[in-house]
Amino acid sequence: LVLSSRVGAVINFANTFAAALSVFVMSDLIEHGWNMWLAIVGAIVLGSLITGFLGLVMARLFGEANILIRSTVTIGMAISLLGITVRIYPDRGRYEFPSLFNSVNFHLGDVVVTGAVLASIVLAVGASILLWLGLTRTRLGVVLRVVSGRPVTAELMGVRTTRLVVLVWATAGALT
Repeated sequence: LVLSSRVGAVINFANTFAAALSVFVMSDLIEHGWNMWLAIVGAIVLGSLITGFLGLVMARLFGEANILIRSTVTIGMAISLLGITVRIYPDRGRYEFPSLFNSVNFHLGDVVVTGAVLASIVLAVGASILLWLGLTRTRLGVVLRVVSGRPVTAELMGVRTTRLVVLVWATAGALT
């Protein structure tokens, strides 16, 4: 959300639903004999492709729209992805998802911290630091901030804004 908000100047509500659809596909792949880690990579790629496509739609059709319209469009995209997911996977209760890092557990007082929670925290902090460094310390970060604030000016300066918007949406989808 922060990545798409800071760079794309819109809160992308569709990422979560693209990730949910990708996770159901991942579960199907595992159920059909795929290696768990390969299925996870496949889900990340699928989520990135879905959100990249949505970013392309957003950049082409709503690039000049105000924040209210862009946010409303992402809500519509989210509802559409939810509908597609429910249509493809109507019996969501029967799916089992792999338990990652289940052998790592430790106690913090009376609280049991699982490996999945620890991995989530480490990955979230690591991704946040890398994104912050990328957005504040690199040329690409400066260009992305310009595209966010003044897309028309960036285009007049020769920046291919559509490609960057798709890149940001696809990256945010992969991270989600």
